[in-house]
Amino acid sequence: MVYKNVKLNVLFRLLILMTLIGMLMYSAVVLERYLRSVYMVVFIVLASIEFLWYVDKTNRDLGNFLLALLHNDFTTRFSGSHKGKSQQHLYSSFNAINDKFRQLNAEREVLFLHQQMLVQHVNVGIISFDSNGKIHLFNDALKRMFQQPHLHLRSINDLAKINPELLKTVQNIKAGERQLIKINLETDLLQLAIQATEFTLKGKYFKLISAQDIKGELEEKELEAWQKLIRVLTHEIMNSVVPITSLSDTLHLIVENQRNSEEPISDKTMTDIGLGLEAIHNRSKGLVNFTETYKNLTRIPPPRFAKVSAQELVERMQTLLRPRLEEAKVPLLVDVPEEDVFFLADVQLIEQVLINILKNALEALEEQDHPHITLNVNQSREGKTLISVKDNGPGIPPEVLDRIFVPFYTTKDEGSGIGLSLSRQIMLQHKGSLQCSSAVGEGTVFTMSF
Repeated sequence: MVYKNVKLNVLFRLLILMTLIGMLMYSAVVLERYLRSVYMVVFIVLASIEFLWYVDKTNRDLGNFLLALLHNDFTTRFSGSHKGKSQQHLYSSFNAINDKFRQLNAEREVLFLHQQMLVQHVNVGIISFDSNGKIHLFNDALKRMFQQPHLHLRSINDLAKINPELLKTVQNIKAGERQLIKINLETDLLQLAIQATEFTLKGKYFKLISAQDIKGELEEKELEAWQKLIRVLTHEIMNSVVPITSLSDTLHLIVENQRNSEEPISDKTMTDIGLGLEAIHNRSKGLVNFTETYKNLTRIPPPRFAKVSAQELVERMQTLLRPRLEEAKVPLLVDVPEEDVFFLADVQLIEQVLINILKNALEALEEQDHPHITLNVNQSREGKTLISVKDNGPGIPPEVLDRIFVPFYTTKDEGSGIGLSLSRQIMLQHKGSLQCSSAVGEGTVFTMSF
């Protein structure tokens, strides 16, 4: 509508100019009235000036409007009073567009302030920097964490003032990774979980780092783990100490009675003493073996990382366990991608973990109808290599599932209770994880994540 009105105004002025020029030609050539022609020339000049002013005024106002948009200045108002109807429509449109942009800008500022408030009030330290190391954002939680309320960070290298290890970790950590570091402050020890993500904004690279002090959570979990371990250790030790104490009391009583008796020691008494001493010896030997097992649990060698082929690893597992699988008549179903999956690991330690899990699955299927085990290899969306062992056994009750990784906890008559605990420690050394999910009557799945 505005464009149409402006167009009509321009056409109207052009029509007037053409009419004046026609009248000038008629007056000068046909009527030969030169004085009137001079007046006509003056009118034509004035009409041309007005026409140029009108066009220039419209262009100038349009230019000012576009410049205001370019500089995010939405406060400019265009007045159409004392002007033609078309100009009023044009300026009203300018003002309406300005109002809309001002509203959008206000909403964007509110959203930005809301996001800033969220960033500043979360209890996780956040820092963002570009490819040149220039810091664009860090929140108050970071200041509180390092006990420096007046902390100012301009470059990522400024983190070296807090702790050189922190700077090294932030620079080297990759997107999706999670690393744990310890930082000693003057009055406290921080145990930080560092995570990173990377993104590109308007063609510019950024890395976003989050840091959370998990010391309290670790101490709570550590206390819980110690309590579970102490309960298991107490149970195992008392199972040996109580019979030894009881037998030693009995043997002591037999010896005292024999000492006070004038009768010679009988063969039966000697047999009882011999059996008692043998039982004490066996239980004592069991305690020694138990402590040796505990020592071995804490002496896992550091992994020697190398490139591992998932297909070759699975083939070795099939070869190693084929005799036992055939004896138990349990098929091992293998699901491996056609394109081989490679990951970094200590292949000997990982084979130890897999053998332990597969043997546990076999034992769980001893009385199961139509038993089978599935060995699966795949990769997650985050690029993690996942190896899972699934059986269709009876499943693990929830109260047992909570304890299966506790050292020396076992539900087997002849089990040591260290296999799964050892396996999880090996996976932690690989910066991975070992998880178990199970449902009674549906089976169990152990998943190794690298």
